[in-house]
Amino acid sequence: MKRTLISIGLIMIVTVFSNVNAKIFEERQYLSSEVELMTRSCNRGYFDDCGFLGKMLLSNKEMKKAIESLTTACNGGFMEGCMVLGAIYGFGAGVQQDISKAGGLMRKACNGGMKYACETLEKNPYIFI
Repeated sequence: MKRTLISIGLIMIVTVFSNVNAKIFEERQYLSSEVELMTRSCNRGYFDDCGFLGKMLLSNKEMKKAIESLTTACNGGFMEGCMVLGAIYGFGAGVQQDISKAGGLMRKACNGGMKYACETLEKNPYIFI
C-alpha cells in the first residue's frame, strides 16, 4: 500500500513538473551578446532582468548560472524567478530534486502573486508539505 502511494505521488510530481517544464524551458538559443546585456542589467539590480537572464541561461543549458540568476531574482522580489526555481527543484532539472525546497519557492511565488504557482500548489497540496 505504501509503495503504491509513493508511486502515485511520484507520477503526479513528474506530471506537474512536466507541464511547468514545457512552459519554462524554451528551445531558443540566446546569443552571448544578449546574455551579456541582460547580465549587466541584472548586476545593476534590475531583478526582473535577473529572472529573464535565468530563463535565457536555462535555454542555453547553463544550469548553474541560471540558478544563480534566478536566485538573485527571487531574493530581489521577482516572484517569477521563485516560481521557475521551484519548478527546477521540483523537476530535478540539472539539480538534485528537492520537493521541500520546490514547495517553499512555489509558496513564496504564490504569496507574491504568481497565479500559476498557486494553481500548482492547489492541484498538489499533499506533495508540497
